[in-house]
Amino acid sequence: MPVSQKTPPPPRSFRLGPSATDHPSFTACGQDARATVHFLNQVACAFRRPFPSCDMRCALLFLPLLCLPLSAAEDPFAALVRPTDPLTAAEEQTKLKVPDGFKVQLFASEPMINKPINLAFDEKGRLWVTSNTEYPFPAAKERWEDPTGTRVKDSRDAIKILEDTNGDGAADKVTDFADALNVPIGVLPYGQGCIAWSIPNIWYFADTDGDGKCDKRTILFGPLGYENDTHGNIASLRLAPDGWVYATHGFANKSHFEVLPENLKGRKVGDPGTTLDLQSGSVFRFKPDGSAVEIWSRGQVNPFGLAWDAWGNLFSADCHSNPLTQSPYRQTHL
Repeated sequence: MPVSQKTPPPPRSFRLGPSATDHPSFTACGQDARATVHFLNQVACAFRRPFPSCDMRCALLFLPLLCLPLSAAEDPFAALVRPTDPLTAAEEQTKLKVPDGFKVQLFASEPMINKPINLAFDEKGRLWVTSNTEYPFPAAKERWEDPTGTRVKDSRDAIKILEDTNGDGAADKVTDFADALNVPIGVLPYGQGCIAWSIPNIWYFADTDGDGKCDKRTILFGPLGYENDTHGNIASLRLAPDGWVYATHGFANKSHFEVLPENLKGRKVGDPGTTLDLQSGSVFRFKPDGSAVEIWSRGQVNPFGLAWDAWGNLFSADCHSNPLTQSPYRQTHL
């Protein structure tokens, strides 16, 4: 029986987007023949061309091309893990393609570091790295050495300092500045050490005796949310010209910030800048001494990465359908 000339509404699994007028693209997965006819009609409309009348048999001919998934044997991603051995860092380097005028150099690799998530240079030119082995699986509280999570038993996560001591462009010295951490992500060299995120707090890790390793751990804010999604933890700590540290708060997690009593400086909790509640993707800022915290922008999904341009506009990278967000320069904040 011929398909009705009246175009039926698409089933719930059908999606068309993002635009039928400007560079159209389409997604059609899991449809029946009726949805396929509708899909083809939509394609025709997008390109402003009439599509020939199509009966059920014609639509079925399109099904193998549009709708049928690959079998597990044919799908190279079905097993989720590649069956081949991993490439060495040098081999991976040869696979990277960059625009003309750019060059890829290998600075550090395993076993010197593991899963580097955030990087930051200090004034000495050393590279600070949050090195993760446990990510994305946070250590259970039973492994915490104290209720605040100052250290984690048997942790392989650390903040490392990488140095190129002979000037050949590759790291040849590595120092575990702060070890026994819990999925460290954001890191900012500051003062006698660094400000960093390690579940469940934003910490100031300090080297008070000058031996190059952290010997004092101070909580700036926390405990903060991490339980819903470890992929959405606090990251991208950047010190701005206005003296505030800017950072990203990721997907799904909820966090309540509250300035600690020792950092209130005569104010009380509830005064402006002393508390902040965040849910999912946001950008916020705080004073390096933990004395204030403020929202900067809301409404993102999972922001990761911050950078300013020459005019003071802040850009944050994000995932899903909004990969880059610009936050305009605010004169009152500088």
